[in-house]
Amino acid sequence: MKINSAKLFYFLLPIFILSSCTNFKRLITDEVVMKDGNSQTGTIIRSDSTNIRLKKIDESITNIPWSSVEIVQGKKFKTLFLGTNFGFYKVPYFSVFRNEPITARHVGTQYKIGIAARGIKLYYLNLSYTPAKPYAITKFGFGYQLYLGNSTYLKKNSYFIGTEFNLMGVKYNNGAQVAIEPFTGFEKKCNEHFRLHFKLALQLNFANKNNQIGLNATIGAHFIKRNFKKKYEMLNQEHRLSRR
Repeated sequence: MKINSAKLFYFLLPIFILSSCTNFKRLITDEVVMKDGNSQTGTIIRSDSTNIRLKKIDESITNIPWSSVEIVQGKKFKTLFLGTNFGFYKVPYFSVFRNEPITARHVGTQYKIGIAARGIKLYYLNLSYTPAKPYAITKFGFGYQLYLGNSTYLKKNSYFIGTEFNLMGVKYNNGAQVAIEPFTGFEKKCNEHFRLHFKLALQLNFANKNNQIGLNATIGAHFIKRNFKKKYEMLNQEHRLSRR
C-alpha cells in the first residue's frame, strides 16, 4: 500500500508536538530556590546530603550545594494558606437606622483563606467581625498582599504591602458599604508552615456619608501548606529523593 508522505507528516506532527510538550514539562518539574533569591528549574535526578543534581531543559546537568538552597518545590504547585488577625479596629460607617455617621472603636478579629503565588503574592478572601457598640460590624471581601524587595514568605523576615476591598455590613442598614483598606506590615517565619505578622491598615470609605479614615492595628498568623507532594517534603527535610 502506498503511503502519502504529506498525509503521514500531518498525522505525525501532533504526536511530535505532544511528545515535545511532555518532555518539556518533565524537564521543568522542580524549582530550586536559592538563599540569595534566585532559582533554577529542571528535574532533580539525584540528591544526597551535600548536593542536588539538576537536569535542565537543555539537558545539561548542574550540581547545586544544599548549603546555598533555601527550599526545593514544585515548579507548578498549589499553595494554600489560612490566616487570622486580632487587634484594635477604628471603623467609621454611616448608620442608616440612626441617620448619622458613627465611628466604632473596639477589638476585632479577621479570618482569611487563599492561595499564595511564587513566594511573593497572596490572594485571599477575608471575613472580619468587630463587636462594637451600638452595632457590631461585619466585613467580607477580597485581599491582595505583595512582599517587598527580596522578601518572600520563604524567608525568615519579610515586609509586605497590600490592600483589601471589603463590603461592610452594619445592623439595620439597608445594604453593604464599600471600604478600601490599604495596609503594610512585617512578617516572621517560625517554621516551614507557620508565620507571625504585624499589620497596620487604613480604611477609606466609598459610597457612604462618613468620609472619616479608619485604622486598624493587628497581630496575626498564617498557616501555609506549600508542598503537597511527599517528594518535596523528603527533599527539604532529609535531602533525598523519595522511594518510588
